[in-house]
Amino acid sequence: MAAPPAVAWSAPAAAAWLQYLVPLLGGAGSLAFLFAVPGPRHPLLVAAVAGTAVASLALGVGLRLIERRTARRARRRERSRYLAHLAQMAAAADHLAAAQLAAADHLHPDPPRLWALVCRAERLWERRPADDDFLTVRVGRGPVPLHTPVRLDTAGGPLVERDAELLAAAETLARRAGCLPQAPVTVPLRRLGVLALTGPRDRIRALARALLCQLAALHAPEDLRILAAFPPAALPAWEWLKWLPHTRDPAAGTGGMPGCLLAETPAQLAALLDREVRPRLTAPAAGPPLPHLLAVLELDPPRRGAHGPLLDELLDRAAGAGATVIWLARDPASEPSELAARLLLDEHGTAAFQETAPGGRRIDAIRADDAGVAVCEAVARKLAPLRLDRQPAAVPAGPVRPARPARRRRPPGPAHARGHPPRGARGHPPGGARGHPPRGARGHLAHAPPSPGGDPAPARTAAGPAGVRPGGAPLLLDPKEGRGRHRPLPDL
Repeated sequence: MAAPPAVAWSAPAAAAWLQYLVPLLGGAGSLAFLFAVPGPRHPLLVAAVAGTAVASLALGVGLRLIERRTARRARRRERSRYLAHLAQMAAAADHLAAAQLAAADHLHPDPPRLWALVCRAERLWERRPADDDFLTVRVGRGPVPLHTPVRLDTAGGPLVERDAELLAAAETLARRAGCLPQAPVTVPLRRLGVLALTGPRDRIRALARALLCQLAALHAPEDLRILAAFPPAALPAWEWLKWLPHTRDPAAGTGGMPGCLLAETPAQLAALLDREVRPRLTAPAAGPPLPHLLAVLELDPPRRGAHGPLLDELLDRAAGAGATVIWLARDPASEPSELAARLLLDEHGTAAFQETAPGGRRIDAIRADDAGVAVCEAVARKLAPLRLDRQPAAVPAGPVRPARPARRRRPPGPAHARGHPPRGARGHPPGGARGHPPRGARGHLAHAPPSPGGDPAPARTAAGPAGVRPGGAPLLLDPKEGRGRHRPLPDL
């Protein structure tokens, strides 16, 4: 944004008038000389000298007035042009702000919109480890810097005097167009080892549920594992996590059914940390990459050292071990000393984000997100039977034929008796080879039951666990198998 026009230097009013009085003094001197000489004076000579003096005075006053009027017109013209420039810059900044806000709302939707995102499945699990926004999660709405901020050009430095009113308007526009007041505020969990959510218990639980729903909806279970530890009294607030495929633990199942990465006791937490954290701390660098681990810890007592040395080592090396710890604390005294950032919430749901590293970000006046248990459980149940299909079935080659309109059904009878070739002999390949991909090959998601181990179920099935057989194996129920017919369930 251009700087306001400089104020032109002008002489004081008294000095400006003096330069127009010099001709007047010359005319007055001639008149005095005329009357100082004795003798008769011709009337025309007297009139000429007096008229010259009066004309000099009138011309001086007129030139001064014309100069002042011209200067005022030039200032008004410059002011009008600069105000138009400010209006143009404000319109451009508003356009950029609207575009940035729309993109941010699309990438980081509000928690109520996650249900529609999961149901449509168009963007489900769209963030992969190679993406820049992998594990970038929204924490609420607040002031966010504009990607292309408005900067005031200060060419000339402090020695140039600017119009005070125009300079104030330009500085106000630069401050207003420098940030978005109510945009999604995001936190990059990938590079934060420990994030503390500090504040009233209900507020930090609601915010943690919102974060987990976002992560589960936008990240695949093969890329993100979620572990949670909480006291037994908090089970109603965290029990919905058992439906997420990200918390599934096939190695801990009983009776042929998979377990979950949820711990209510110190012994359960120690067992989960031994299976999930120890391989990350001891795995060689050349080994296959492990899914990122997100540990949500609401511990009682909320102090480090009381839950085993493995948890202390996780807090020390979380970022380097491919893990992130979300620590729920009631006050700053309950936070671990290894935290990389904190979100401090008050009773009204207003949060302040602060990175503890020198020069880290600080964002105040954030309206923190929250999510209810019912909404989170609905999202988790919707995600429960899904898995990531890494190798979708190949689409048959060949031209795609348009779908044929429906035809009237003929009475039963042999097809060749009516002069028609048998089915499959009309030049069209059978099944899905008519240009349409087979079932399960049009996307990257496929339904599959929670498998206790081994290969996943084929992509064409929509079966899900309905119970346990007498031998301990899971009973799978496929809603498509009946095709509207009723039949008893065997071995129930």
